[in-house]
Amino acid sequence: MLSNSPRVLVVDDDEMVRAVVVRTLITAGFEVLEADCFDAAMQILHRTATHSPVQLLLTDVNMPGAESGNDLAEIATEVWPGLKVLVMTGRLLQGEEQRYQVILKPFRRAALVEAVVRVMNAT
Repeated sequence: MLSNSPRVLVVDDDEMVRAVVVRTLITAGFEVLEADCFDAAMQILHRTATHSPVQLLLTDVNMPGAESGNDLAEIATEVWPGLKVLVMTGRLLQGEEQRYQVILKPFRRAALVEAVVRVMNAT
């Protein structure tokens, strides 16, 4: 893996979905970290912030516990304002729910990579 590969944190409580997403992004040349819940994601973001920060948070909207993927994204972008966000969901988001770029599940692997690249390149 190249040292300058963009670093992505994938957060999804569904182990099979997370594994496919992680494998797809690694194959596309991204450095990937993974978490299964809000708390684990926040720990990774804090742990990596000083030496090799995450550039993109790719999170499922629906997660176990009280916090959603949108909550994770909101808190994380307050702490790390340069963090880019892409959310995954199996349903259309409306109004306040759609605060971030969205990719609808199920998605093709190529569509996932395209969405990640698009968000990473957005200013």
